[in-house]
Order: sequence, then C-alpha cells, then structure tokens
Amino acid sequence: FFSASALLNVPPAAVVDDNFVLPPELNALLDRLACRYYGTDATTPIGEHTWLMAQLSAACAVKAAQMLQVESCQAVYACTIHPGHHAGTSTYSGYCYINNCALAAEALLELHSRVAVIDVDYHHGNGTQEIFYARADVLTASLHITPDVDYPFYSGYADEEGVDAGQGYNVNVPLPTGTGVQEYLHALQDVLERVRIFDPGAIVVAFGGDTLDKDPDANPNGGFCLQVADYQLVGAALAGLGLPTVITQEGGYSMEHIGDVLESFLSGFA
Repeated sequence: FFSASALLNVPPAAVVDDNFVLPPELNALLDRLACRYYGTDATTPIGEHTWLMAQLSAACAVKAAQMLQVESCQAVYACTIHPGHHAGTSTYSGYCYINNCALAAEALLELHSRVAVIDVDYHHGNGTQEIFYARADVLTASLHITPDVDYPFYSGYADEEGVDAGQGYNVNVPLPTGTGVQEYLHALQDVLERVRIFDPGAIVVAFGGDTLDKDPDANPNGGFCLQVADYQLVGAALAGLGLPTVITQEGGYSMEHIGDVLESFLSGFA
C-alpha cells in the first residue's frame, strides 16, 4: 500500500528527469488501440510541446500499470499532466489528448483476462466508452453529471450498454445537478456491485476532483455538492473491492482545493 501524504510530496524530478525515455511499449499500446487523432472541440488546443506532454501523461499511466504488476503494492496513483478520459481511438477533446486510463487498462490485460475501468470524474468518460464499447474483456463504468446539462452532451446516457461482444459491459450512471455524497455513494455501490459480478483481475479508477461543490469548471452548469471530506468515503468504497488498482488523474480545476481533495481520496483508499 501507499501513503497518501507521501504521494503528494513526490517532486517532479523524482518521476521525470533529464534522462527520461518514453517506454518503447507505449507506441505498441497506442497501435493496439488504433489511436489516430483529430480534435472535436475548441477547448483542446495543440501547442509546441503538447504531444510530448501527452506522451508523458500516457507513459505515466502505463508505468503505473507496470508497477502494479511487479511491485508489492495494491494501488498506484498516476499523476498525469493531462487528463485522458475524453480521448477516443481517433479523437482528442475535453483537455484530453491520449486516453491514459484506457492505456493502463490495456497494459493490465497483459496479466489479467478482465479489467474494469471505473470513472468517477464529474464528466462522462466518453472516450473510454468508445474505445472498449464492443469488447467483453473491459467493463467500463462511469458516474457523471447527466449529459443533458454538461459536457460531452451527446453520450453518457444509461441506455448505452455496449455493442456486439461488448453488449452489457458498459455502465453509465448519469446523476442530476446538486448530487450530494449520500446519493453519490449509493450510485457508486450499484456500480461496484456490477464490477464484482464482472470479476476483474484489476481495476483502473479514473479519478476527477471536479465533483467538488467548489469546482469552477462544473459550477456554471450546477455541479455536484461533494465536500473535501467526502472523497475519503469515495476512496474507501473503491478500495473495498480489494483489487489491484491504477488511479489516473482526470479533472479537478479548483487550484485552491484539488490538493486537499486528492489527499482525502487517497487517504480513504489507503
């Protein structure tokens, strides 16, 4: 297990230094997911160093999956530069360029026959859904604001359950604005029961701190009402699965509170 307080104090130089080399298996994983890109919104610009930063984020998630397999730990947190859950096989959007949690899941499949991705970001993980929508080896589950009122608007509805071999392996739980911790935990328990039935060998948690009631990105459209202390309960509920877990960082835009939110979540998980 890890110490939440220790994780928050790891300096960037301990993760990426001047000698850092992207892992060679990263491109193989990208090819396996058939990743080719075009943008679908104006909120995700391309700059001089964007691709390198996106690759570093993806490499961080893959490294977390590898560490989970070779180190004596139950969970690894990937502090990615960019979020990833809106990126699909051929699209980037929503501040996301490469789908980090999907890559982590794909890497975990090298040792496990089934992996589940549980997305607890405020927004629907539409990219993750699209990548695994026709597959039975990855269960994708997302708790999020109803797309009737917020991004990505066109996906994240409860009747989206997968297609072909993936039928029944995609779970969406859209929640209304103003959702508080009790309603959120109740919905999360329903998702966790679906995960238990699926019986994966490992899970990926796409964690977003934008479910906080003070998050500026969510609040213009209403937002949820989770408080900092509530994230400890969310982390504990996920840890209750007792499965090897990769945690990838997705959203969370209150710079004043995101550190406390993350520490609360990780302390609950630990």
